[in-house]
Amino acid sequence: MPNRLVIVDGIDECINSGHESLVKKKYAEDQEDVQIRVLDLIHRLQSHHLPLSFLIFSRPEEWIKRHLESGLFRDVVEPVDLYEVGDHINDVKRFVRAELSRIAESFGLERVDEEWPEEEALVRKSEGHMVYAATVIRHIDDEYSDPRQLLKDIIKNASAHRPDISHSTPLSSLHELYRQIMRSCPERNRSLMMEVLGDVIASGYLWFEDSTHIAALGLFDRLSRRPPGSGVKALRPLHAVLWAGKGNKSSYIDGLFIHSSFREFLESPHLSFEFAVDADRAEARLLSTMLDRMTSITTDTIGSKLEGDGVFALYNWCELWGWGKENFLKSKTTYSDPMNKVIALDLTACIIQTYCRIPDLYFDYSPLYPLFEAGKPSEFFVESMELDGCPDTLSIAQKVTSHTQSSLDTAFTFVLQATTPLALSKDAVKYLARDCASYLDEVTLQPGWREHKVVRALGTPGPNGIDLCREIIDVLYERLEDSEKATKYNLLKHIYKVMVREKNPILESEDNPFNRIFWIDKPESESDYERDS
Repeated sequence: MPNRLVIVDGIDECINSGHESLVKKKYAEDQEDVQIRVLDLIHRLQSHHLPLSFLIFSRPEEWIKRHLESGLFRDVVEPVDLYEVGDHINDVKRFVRAELSRIAESFGLERVDEEWPEEEALVRKSEGHMVYAATVIRHIDDEYSDPRQLLKDIIKNASAHRPDISHSTPLSSLHELYRQIMRSCPERNRSLMMEVLGDVIASGYLWFEDSTHIAALGLFDRLSRRPPGSGVKALRPLHAVLWAGKGNKSSYIDGLFIHSSFREFLESPHLSFEFAVDADRAEARLLSTMLDRMTSITTDTIGSKLEGDGVFALYNWCELWGWGKENFLKSKTTYSDPMNKVIALDLTACIIQTYCRIPDLYFDYSPLYPLFEAGKPSEFFVESMELDGCPDTLSIAQKVTSHTQSSLDTAFTFVLQATTPLALSKDAVKYLARDCASYLDEVTLQPGWREHKVVRALGTPGPNGIDLCREIIDVLYERLEDSEKATKYNLLKHIYKVMVREKNPILESEDNPFNRIFWIDKPESESDYERDS
């Protein structure tokens, strides 16, 4: 039986997508690592001698070439340069002829079958790159413009704007085409267009309730307080490089770029010049708009319905901040403003409302996971600060740390002792328990932790906090093998002792979480107290 052929197209465009995998990552995996991992997976399949042959297409990125030329692949891979074996110019010529005929017919132009005056020049400028020709075709296939004039402009202006740097890469003609397309956009809208492109790039790994690009762009409009529809309108002239506009209503925001080279172009100032998108600046701006949106969330609004931009802000601000600590939040000039915005928030209400909004089957991690992954959650915001000894810097650091600690204390105490049901989903309770258990690692480092309000709330949960309390105890027990085993051991014994004293009904229930902890009723020794103090 002959081998089955498996075609893997576009390895160089493979990225990790949190939306498609439905797995919440702390950060997006590095694109190069993901591509190498896919190649290694293919090699592993091949090593099992399955009746499979793989045909892998990719641009010749350096890390891909290097990996395929390594000893792991050398004996099983036969590299073929398609530009050496194919008749690319004629392939492009046939494609261009067919597409121009289609456009002429759809626009009702005369002499459909005759060559357009610029047809030969277009084929020549493509240099055999189909992506170049296809991008030009999409650009001129515009119902609001004359395709003949658009093609003339592309051909006429190509040489006039082509700098010396365009000769330095195999895709130089494509990059110049991108610049031409950007320049063809109305100048009065360019500032808005660049801002919206920044939103798209900054949100690449964030979570959306509705991730279709029209819904996402509308959400960005609300966050940025732009008129409704501004984002969609701003990107409409870029239909040649984005899956936006007519016929693309269902395209997703994280797959908006038709070809990955356009995103690379935007993020490379040496290629895009005045059209460069500063990703760090765009992420900082998006985070700022999220924090602004969260100012409307107060204790009085807990449990109430939120609009889409509010949900987006609650679900994503923490992850974006966690990412920013390694990038755009490292200098005093960039972190001062967002720090002050956090200090001004009703952070307690924001934390509680986040959990109240989590549906079942969300992700593997809480939206606030980056906050609790930190060694000390209360210091999450100041970990990347340059503590230069300046009084203003120290003041901000102290305020935001105190505010975070107080907010976490109040939030966890509130949900454990809530007097009215919070309608938390099963997943929300699970994430709450994990996050609270992580926070207790910090709490139990403090002297006199047994009197801490969250610890007291665990020992005396309200009727609406019993399920959460059980879940937290289970998590603490499961984490006994962690480095802080002794502290968790004493914390569990202390909670049990308080529940016995208070005759908590949890201990009489069938699903008493302490039933499986055989040592739980052993008394705490004085040495336990001394070690934890």
